[in-house]
Amino acid sequence: MSKLIPVIEAHIRHFLKCTFIALVCVCITACSSTYKSSERVDISAATILDISHVPVQMFDQNWQHVLYIQNNEKEHTLLAQLEINKQGTINLLLMTTQGLPILKLEKLNNQPSNVTKMILGVDLDPAYILADIALVHWPVLFLNEKISGAIIKQIATQRRVVKNNRSIITINYSDNKTVLNNSERHYQITFEKVN
Repeated sequence: MSKLIPVIEAHIRHFLKCTFIALVCVCITACSSTYKSSERVDISAATILDISHVPVQMFDQNWQHVLYIQNNEKEHTLLAQLEINKQGTINLLLMTTQGLPILKLEKLNNQPSNVTKMILGVDLDPAYILADIALVHWPVLFLNEKISGAIIKQIATQRRVVKNNRSIITINYSDNKTVLNNSERHYQITFEKVN
């Protein structure tokens, strides 16, 4: 009988671990929500960016960045993985720095985005994040066809969204990071490449 006690204890510990893991998975799944996201994003007052199409130049690309987001007094650090396949479908995954998924976005070219938020209560609008990614990565000529209420100019390593002869968004590029500053909405995102 004394030999059975350690075996029983091991089975109980294993059962409790499995139960805990299952409960965590159920909680994460139960806390997720799925919805459609907007394709026309107000990047500032009376300035709209249409993100319904992906430029062909962006097809078959992927990257992973750390995003440092500063908004008023709040700072957030996220991991972002973006893939655009050969058909122009966007898959975007945002995670905590520990790797816990926050939201997943899938957007077929010329279709609304399907968004799944894994953690409710997180104040991130995936349409705005995708619009900022587009402003940083997509070609200027393409963006100028998709923006209304402003124009986009690029000189060397700086891109600016200009409305009424005033820069409302400035994007500065360097080797390993890109900084987007939206002066009208009062936030900044630093995109840092992950090796």
